[in-house]
Amino acid sequence: MPRDPADVIDQILVCVPVSKETLQKKLKTIRDDSTYLPPEYKYPAWVKLGDVLNSYLHIPPVLEWEKEILAIIKRPAG
Repeated sequence: MPRDPADVIDQILVCVPVSKETLQKKLKTIRDDSTYLPPEYKYPAWVKLGDVLNSYLHIPPVLEWEKEILAIIKRPAG
């Protein structure tokens, strides 16, 4: 079963520093917008999540919390 973006975002939010308020707010908005969608309509939430992370994180990750987020994203479903 594919992962739900809302669940992944909840895991990511644990890693995001409190000082990154804008990033937290954007992630929560994506999570809230996708929470009650059926699985076939979740793809746009994944795209938005990728866009936000690409905008706010170093590529490749430099900071420890960024590396933790990458590990969450790479984690297989199941």
